[in-house]
Amino acid sequence: MAKIIINGKFFSQRITGVQRYAREMLNALDPMLMCGDVLLVLPKDAHDVPCFQNIKIHRTNIKASIIFDQIYMPFFALKMGLPALHMCHVAPILKPDYVFIYDANVEKNPKWFTKKIFIWYYIIHWICSKWSKKIFTDSDFAKNELCNFFGVAKHRIVNVGAGWQHMLQIQDDENTLLKFGLEKGNYFFSLGTKAPHKNLKWVYEYASKHPKDIFAVSGSSDGKIFGKVDAPLPSNVRFLGYLSDSEIKFLMKNSKAFLFPSFYEGFGIPPLEALSTGCRVIVSDIPVMHENFGKTVWYINPHCVDVDLDVAMNTPIESADVVLEKYSWRKGAEILREILIEK
Repeated sequence: MAKIIINGKFFSQRITGVQRYAREMLNALDPMLMCGDVLLVLPKDAHDVPCFQNIKIHRTNIKASIIFDQIYMPFFALKMGLPALHMCHVAPILKPDYVFIYDANVEKNPKWFTKKIFIWYYIIHWICSKWSKKIFTDSDFAKNELCNFFGVAKHRIVNVGAGWQHMLQIQDDENTLLKFGLEKGNYFFSLGTKAPHKNLKWVYEYASKHPKDIFAVSGSSDGKIFGKVDAPLPSNVRFLGYLSDSEIKFLMKNSKAFLFPSFYEGFGIPPLEALSTGCRVIVSDIPVMHENFGKTVWYINPHCVDVDLDVAMNTPIESADVVLEKYSWRKGAEILREILIEK
């Protein structure tokens, strides 16, 4: 008999940070379970769902939407007499049992979001802070942010961490450099959305001052969430759009360095992915980056482009193994199993 239900709406969404996190955490959790311990509830438009060994699947006729989240999921959970885990920042107002909230970005930086999104997320997060059984997050920084904004007792928030091992399963797309007109070791690579907190503007401004360097930027923009984002592209910046995992991995491992100038993150999985490929990594000098990556990366001021990256990378750093040994999806899945299944 199932012990918990998981909201699988992330299987209907394009893969960015949250969707990657949720998918990989389930992949790691599945082998640890007894058959039927977890019931994964999928919306009608779910796709690319793995063949799980022990996680059972319940498919619905409702597309991923606010109706699926706020009406179908809580009433289905009540009907089954089971708690539910929601892994995409929000949970049902009526029954917010367990929820992943990866950061307090909406609350801390409302100017980066539409008014509608800010109000909706703030209400949901406030309700979760009061009535969820547990809130899961991905770093001590994120945990402290949620505690500070909503007054949540620290024992109610659990840092599950993140992982990089999915990169081992991704095959290189060796046609990528030719496809985008790039040369090995001759470009800086950045990955993210055009969301303001990702601070791709830093890349554009730095590129303008260093016209001999090439910058390849991958990502997408969701205007419904972040509002309109405009930034003129210098001629030495190539915006590649949304890329496959195989293309991203190949671009990381063949770049001069991976650039991650974000203003705000709950964890920051892309730098971890980049480290796993052997890529050199440059990140923002913000608290969560220091927590997660220590002395294995180089740091830049996300508010200032008055730096020479080539000179900065002459400073000695520690081996990436220090970080890669610290994080794994399996470690996070073991924490989830202990709380959700063995409680």
